[in-house]
Order: sequence, then structure tokens, then C-alpha cells
Amino acid sequence: MTAPVAISLHATRGATWKAAMRYRDADGNLIPVAGKNALAQVREKRDSEEIILTLSSANGRIILNDADADGFNIRFLVASTDTAALSPTNAKRELVCDLVLYDNASPPEITPLFAATLTVHPLGTEVP
Repeated sequence: MTAPVAISLHATRGATWKAAMRYRDADGNLIPVAGKNALAQVREKRDSEEIILTLSSANGRIILNDADADGFNIRFLVASTDTAALSPTNAKRELVCDLVLYDNASPPEITPLFAATLTVHPLGTEVP
């Protein structure tokens, strides 16, 4: 199993969070992801049992393509109501999030892609 890459992610509380990434091999070629599943769970700490937010290809918060028009093969789309729930007091908050890809085999082949620190930044303007 490949070790996940450590990255930093940033979202703004109460704003739609859109992000995109390219999953590539060592030669820079996009790795096909269509037909796979993606799962990321946002938690307070890595060993926290409580899941604050689940992002997945099943719930539409993660979109997998072999490559879109911009050359990305993994996109995140998280609604403003979901990012608001990441920091209920509108204070800066540090969370963690891991992303894995898995197939439909039994047992599934699981590929960890990243282990992220997710910083949720406050939003100064509240839209009614």
C-alpha cells in the first residue's frame, strides 16, 4: 500500500468549497480513476471517532473522471451549508481529512492518496 501524501487544504466557512487535483504516476501521467470510488472523512484529529463531514463519490462531494477539460481527474464540491457546519462558531478551525480511492472488489483494493490538514477560515460576510 502506498503511503498518503501530506498536504494542506483550505476552505472558507459558509462558502462553497471547490477544489481539483490531478492524480498522476511517477512520470506525470494521469492515473485513470473512472469507475473507482472515493472517500474522505473530516475529523477533529486522526484518531477521533466522530466524523464531522463525509465527502465521497457516492454523495457527490467528490467527482472522479479520467480527465476533465482542465486535465483534472478528482474534484471536490462541498456546499456552503456543509462548510458552515465545519466551524459552527465562525472561528478558524484546524481539522484533518484523508482521501482514499477504492474499487468494488471484495475485499476492496484501497489506495490512500493524501492525509490533509484542513484549515477552515472564518467568513466575514454572512449571506441570508
